[in-house]
Amino acid sequence: MSDIAGMDELIEYLGTLPTQLQSKTAAAMDRELGRAVTLAKRKASAGEDPDHEVTRSITHTVSIGGEGVEGQLVANHERAIYREIGTGPRGYASGGKPPIPAKYTLQTMIKTGRRAGTIIPGWVYHNRKAGHLVHSMGQPAQPFLYPAWEESEQLVTDAVEAAIDRMLEGGG
Repeated sequence: MSDIAGMDELIEYLGTLPTQLQSKTAAAMDRELGRAVTLAKRKASAGEDPDHEVTRSITHTVSIGGEGVEGQLVANHERAIYREIGTGPRGYASGGKPPIPAKYTLQTMIKTGRRAGTIIPGWVYHNRKAGHLVHSMGQPAQPFLYPAWEESEQLVTDAVEAAIDRMLEGGG
């Protein structure tokens, strides 16, 4: 208990500031990441997503923890990563973002026929629907998440900074 008038109230108010600040910055981040989700979904739907599963999987999270406020823009469908960065030599050559260098060499040796012994780039997989083996060079990247983040990053940062400024100026 302080002898200075209003000091106890001031100390109590100052004790609530970190919680208020996290709450306000989380709300600003949530709002802007929601806009980034809309942008990412628009970009994803422009590519190959016939059943719209990848597009529907795009979401965001905002959490408050010991390290502060953290936000994530994510696509959690199993095919999302292949769409984002591509696969195989075609994916690497198409310049997906962020650029991920190829750490492998995919090669297939032809075992029978007139080209037996020939080594060709790519891989072979069994297409269950078609019922036969298919040779593939991969698919080019069709990035949607990273470009949406690149376009939204400054907006998220500005919104969080504005929320902090309003808090510090007493405008909550």
